[in-house]
Amino acid sequence: GALREVQTEAPKIKTKAYSATTHQPEALFAAADLHLRTGQAREAIEKLNKVVELGRQGRVRESTIADAEYLLGQAYLETGELYSARRQFELVTDNATKSAYAPFAGRAAIRLVDVALQLERFETLEDVLARVDRLMQQDSSEALRYARAKALLGLSRYDDARAAADGITGDSTYVQRAAYLRGVALMKQAQAAIPEVEKAQRSP
Repeated sequence: GALREVQTEAPKIKTKAYSATTHQPEALFAAADLHLRTGQAREAIEKLNKVVELGRQGRVRESTIADAEYLLGQAYLETGELYSARRQFELVTDNATKSAYAPFAGRAAIRLVDVALQLERFETLEDVLARVDRLMQQDSSEALRYARAKALLGLSRYDDARAAADGITGDSTYVQRAAYLRGVALMKQAQAAIPEVEKAQRSP
């Protein structure tokens, strides 16, 4: 009798324990991160939104909220929800003066440039550039400098883009990316110069 009762109740206890664990913010975030890494962006969005909601209730550490807000932007990018992604990355850059959000500032700014280019909303790059310049007053990380160079390239300010890319040095991954930006800027300038050369050649 007693043994059978224990055997009957054990699965219920296990289920309750699992449910409690999976609704902990850190566990939800870890599961969302895994979903995103394995191509399950929709599932990641669902869990990350739960973390954000728990954050609004004051039940989550700010560092975990910041992680979730940035990752949520990444997940929206994966699903092609570009306006939602932009909202998330703007939120991260708006809060970048807080220590929890600061590590994501540069990466979020780069993503804002990517979103503007994908949407072909080039006018929004001026806002991104203003955000980056504001953030760089407190932090001149290579990620932010790269975001600035990329935004300038998107605005067809090729000389400025090359100068910004030249300022990225060291051994980080952004050095190679900056070299690519310089190459694109040079190519665009060369393409723009061709009609002028042809015009000069045709003139008497």
